[in-house]
Amino acid sequence: MPFIYISLSLVFLLFAIFMIAGYVIFLRVCKRRPERPETFDGMFSENKLSLSTEVRLREDYNWFDENRTKEISITSMDGLKLYATVINVKKDTIAKGVVIVFHGYRSSARRDTCMQMRILHEAGYHLIVADQRAHGRSEGKYICYGSKERFDAMAWRKKAADIFGKEMPVALMGLSMGGATVLMASALADKSDKALRCVIADCPFSSPWDIVSYVIWKRHRIYPKPILYFVNFWCKTLAKFDLTTPTSAKCVANTHLPILIFHGDRDGYVPHRHSVNIADASPKRATLSLFKDADHGEAIFYDEERYTKELLTFLENNMGLS
Repeated sequence: MPFIYISLSLVFLLFAIFMIAGYVIFLRVCKRRPERPETFDGMFSENKLSLSTEVRLREDYNWFDENRTKEISITSMDGLKLYATVINVKKDTIAKGVVIVFHGYRSSARRDTCMQMRILHEAGYHLIVADQRAHGRSEGKYICYGSKERFDAMAWRKKAADIFGKEMPVALMGLSMGGATVLMASALADKSDKALRCVIADCPFSSPWDIVSYVIWKRHRIYPKPILYFVNFWCKTLAKFDLTTPTSAKCVANTHLPILIFHGDRDGYVPHRHSVNIADASPKRATLSLFKDADHGEAIFYDEERYTKELLTFLENNMGLS
C-alpha cells in the first residue's frame, strides 16, 4: 500500500512540475511584452548590418514616418481593437493595388519590412501596415502565432475594400510570424473575392507547434515534445488557440491564391526547411525563392536587386497588370 501512495505522489508531483513548467513557457512565448524602443538603434540592435545596409535602412525607417497618410482601426472577431497605418500612393501616381503588410513575432512592420514597403510604394501600391494583436497600438494579451491573426488579416482585407473600393486588387504580405499569418489566411480566402489576388511570405514558419518546439530546444536545450502538450493546454485554456492547428502547409494546400515565399538558407530562427515544406504542399501555386547565406528576415539585405525584381514581377503577374 505505501508503494502505491508513493507512486501516486510521484506521478502527481511530476504532473504538477510539467503543468507549472508549461505555464511558465506559455507566458514566455505567448504573453505580450513591452515594445522595443521606437528608435532605429533600438529596433535593429540585434542585427549585424553592413554600413551600406544600415544607411539604406535608416533612410527607409525614417521614410515610413514621413509618408504616413492616416491611422485606421478595426475590431477583431473576439472584440479587440486593432490598428494600422495607411500609406497612400503619391497624388500623381495611378495605384496598382493595395498591399496589406503584417510583421513578425514581437516586432513591427516598420522594423521588419521598411525596405520592402518603400519599394512597393514607389512601384505604385497603397500600403496598409497592420499592428498585429498584442503588438504596438493593437489590443491583446496573448500572441497566437497566426492561429487567430489569420482572421485579423481577413478583417483587414475587408477594411481595404471599404477604403479603396471592392475592385482594387489586394495582396497580403508578411514576414516571419506575419508570413505564417498570411499563409494561414490564404485558406480563408473566398473564390468569389476576385480582388484578393495573391500572398507573399518572407521566412514563415510551418506551424505554431513547430516554431515553439524549435525555440524551446534552441534557447533552453529542453527536449520540447513532452512539455509542449502542457504549453498547449495553457494556450487552449488562457489564449483560446491550439498550437497544433492550423498549419501553413495545409492552408497553402487548400488555397486558390498564388503564393511567393522568400527565405534565407542560413536562417537561425526559422530554418528554411519550414518554407520548403510549405512550398511542397502546393507546387503549382507556391514559389519558393531561397537566398544564400541570409539569416532570418534578411533575404532582402543579401540581394536587394533580385528580391525586388521577384517581388514586383510576382505582383505584376498576379494583380491584373499584365
